[in-house]
This record gives sequence, structure tokens and C-alpha cells, in this order.
Amino acid sequence: YYVSHLVEDPITKRVKFMLFSEKQIRQMANIECEVIIENYKNQIVTSGQQYNYVLRVAQRILQANSKLPGAKREWQVLIVDDKDTKNAFVLPSGHIFIFTGMLAAVSNEDQLAAIIAHEMSHALLCHSAEAASKTHFLEMLMLLPIVALWTFLPDSIAISSHYFTEYISTVLFKLPFSRSLETEADTVGLEMVARACYDPRQASVFWRKMERLAEDEQIEWLSTHPSHKTRYETLDGLMPKAFSILTRYCSKSDPGPRAPRLGIAVV
Repeated sequence: YYVSHLVEDPITKRVKFMLFSEKQIRQMANIECEVIIENYKNQIVTSGQQYNYVLRVAQRILQANSKLPGAKREWQVLIVDDKDTKNAFVLPSGHIFIFTGMLAAVSNEDQLAAIIAHEMSHALLCHSAEAASKTHFLEMLMLLPIVALWTFLPDSIAISSHYFTEYISTVLFKLPFSRSLETEADTVGLEMVARACYDPRQASVFWRKMERLAEDEQIEWLSTHPSHKTRYETLDGLMPKAFSILTRYCSKSDPGPRAPRLGIAVV
């Protein structure tokens, strides 16, 4: 059953378990998009200076990466006017949501490009479909031991055992898998940024800044995302390849030394 649902990703060439199709996930994403728009109906911005700014960056990234599998879909930019939320996400349907709090957090266009490309990568890599497939498979695997717990143990013990089993499953499987998808999106996103002739070093600069500004960052192994430090260190290690792409695709001169943050102020 598991082997029959293994497919190779056309971008990363990684073999992954896919139970749900991208078409199914896109249909669900359209419904999710309607719910999000309804929740923020008085805050959705689809015109004006900020909208045009994000649209221009997104179009530049897409134009430079048009040959990537999955890039030719209906993308749409939506700005959410919420200055307190530093967030951005892209649904599998192609809807790009950027909160004004995130626009305030980035210091320049290169950093915004890194954020948008990262989120686009999730859509291009079909991460939502893969995550849903993985979760469903894990739940099926856990079904038998959970049924056994409730069948053979007293209710009071079964409740605590059920909770412990779910906790172990989350910490050992679900969260590490989620972090691996984030790292993969960082990797592909950085390549997309370089292909669009943005300075890839600014991705590292952004997460270094977020680390400094974070008041209480969650413990990494209990989080769906890598820590800020892990992210910028990973990005730093990817810079040689990013600069190779930049040199190959861009006519402008090299942005500078290969040291990722050399000469770039963290503001």
C-alpha cells in the first residue's frame, strides 16, 4: 500500500508518499481560501501601493521560474491589513496571502522575495498534499494500538496512554516531518530567489533579524518550523549553489562576497 503511493517529486527528485492528489488538495484549498477571505473580509486589500509592490515581486519570481513544474497556475495576491501579524502563506490553489505585519518586518525587496518564494515553494512542491497523506497514513498505523488500549485497559489508564501515544507520534514523526518540509521550501525558495536575480543572502539576513527580535521562540523539537538560527545557518550553507544560479541566470554583477551576511546590516 505504502510503496504503491510513492512518487518522485519533479523538482527535488525526492521520493515521497502521496495518497491525495494535488487536484484534491487544490479543491480543498479553494474552500479554505473562501473561509479565510470571509474571516478577513474587511481587511483584504487587492489594490494600492503595497498590493502593487507584492504583486511586482511575485510576478518577477514567477517569470524567472516559469519552467518549474506547477508554476503555470492561477496565482493571486491578497494583502491582509493586520499590522500585528507577521505572516505569509500560499495555498495550493495559488492564493498568496501577505499580512501587512510581514511587510513591515522585511527590510527590503530581496527579503520580501525570499518570503514569497519560500511560500510558493510549498505550493510547487505539493507539501499540503504530502503532509495530509503522511498524517493519514500515520493515523491508520496508530489505529490498532489505540483500539487495543481502549479495549484492554481501564478508561483512566487508556486516556493517559492515548494522550502519551499521540504526543510521541507528534514529537517523533509529525513535527520533524513538518520541519523537513520547511527546510525543503527554504532550499527551493532560495534557488527561486537567485533565479529571479534577487540577493539570496537577504534570506539569511531576515531570519537572523527575526532571531534577534523574537521575544520567546518555541523549542525547536516542539515546533512545526526550524528555529530561526537553524534556518539562517542552513541558508548560509546553501549560498554557494544560490550564487552559482545567480551567476548563470543574471546579467548583473555579483552582489558581493560569498560570505552570506558580510557587509549587510541587520536592521
